Amino acid sequence: MKRKTLLLVDDAELFLVMEKSFLSRKELDLHSATSGIEALEIAHTAKPDLILLDLHMPGMDGDEVCTKLKADPDTEHIPVIIVTSERNPETLKRCINAGCDRIIYKPFTRQSLIGAVQEVLVLIQRRYPRTEVSLGCTVGVGSLKLETTMHVLSKGGAFIEMGIPPDSGSEIEVSFALPESNYTISTSAMVRWAASVRRGGPLGMGVEFLTIEEAERELIQAYIDEEMKKQRRKAAGIAEE
Repeated sequence: MKRKTLLLVDDAELFLVMEKSFLSRKELDLHSATSGIEALEIAHTAKPDLILLDLHMPGMDGDEVCTKLKADPDTEHIPVIIVTSERNPETLKRCINAGCDRIIYKPFTRQSLIGAVQEVLVLIQRRYPRTEVSLGCTVGVGSLKLETTMHVLSKGGAFIEMGIPPDSGSEIEVSFALPESNYTISTSAMVRWAASVRRGGPLGMGVEFLTIEEAERELIQAYIDEEMKKQRRKAAGIAEE
């Protein structure tokens, strides 16, 4: 398995040393920076899998660095964890509005830091970001049309509830509309796996979209981005504007 690369950014050498010590045995390649400008340069050259970014730094604060990373097509995909000692709504709002993927607080323990890093790295191993949904959809299996519910959605595929799902490798047709949209997305899809045994959720199948238009993928991604932003704000206790 390819080793993951982390960029640690903090103007305080003590915290950089601590983070390196906590993460040094986790099969990770570590880079470090002591300023926002240096962090942006390394992010472009090293293309890290994850960035741990201190909020308060001279010259350029972490939320400004995060905003620049997320606005740049070359780095927008890199997850960012902002590290701060401030536990207040204003700071949370700054971090979330900057587009960060996670917030952890100083002082942190070895376990909490490693846990946050591992959680984000597991998520980015997935090909596309996804979100939980509850969307009505129509599934076509041969000449049979079934009305059912989509529970997880990404721009690459979905998890669809079905009591007796088709076998893996089956090709089906899927139609659905995003919330508050009159536009119906219709695509053929391949059943990649089937959940035929209930494990705390509905029976169903994971499908990969095959013939979906690129513009439709972007519509789905825009919806997912907005839903993930809402979820981060809710988790942080910030009311919708």
